[in-house]
Amino acid sequence: MKFFEKKPASDSFTLTSNLTVSGHIEGLVSGRIEGIVKGNVKIKGKIIIAESGTICGNVTASDVVVYGNVEGDIVATDSIAVGPKGQVGGNISSNSISIDQTAKVGGNIRKLQVNEKVNFEEVPSKMTADGQQALIVKSDMMKKTDKTKDGWW
Repeated sequence: MKFFEKKPASDSFTLTSNLTVSGHIEGLVSGRIEGIVKGNVKIKGKIIIAESGTICGNVTASDVVVYGNVEGDIVATDSIAVGPKGQVGGNISSNSISIDQTAKVGGNIRKLQVNEKVNFEEVPSKMTADGQQALIVKSDMMKKTDKTKDGWW
């Protein structure tokens, strides 16, 4: 099984291994996570989680490639590939799913229906449990595991 090995194109971003982001990331370009993200990631393009990368939150993108660790659910409109040594702690949902035999997935695996759309509802900024401002992105396919001061999202 061959997985994507190229870094994203020049109109993309890279979170290097010496960086940690505490908060949600949302963007219209593809990206590569080599560091740590403590929050949800919503990208309209492809997101690659490198071997050194960790996301402590849910991931939503058109394509997701995991070589590192995702401690949440993944929803991809086009494809999800969990590569060698990749780890996903939550559920994965996509039209196309490939999982390397050495990868680990702790949740359910769900293939999206042919005409099924990912329905996102953006909620205005709320306060997280630790008092930080956060944009919380809902998807009808993600577990509601992110608590805010007023309960579940």
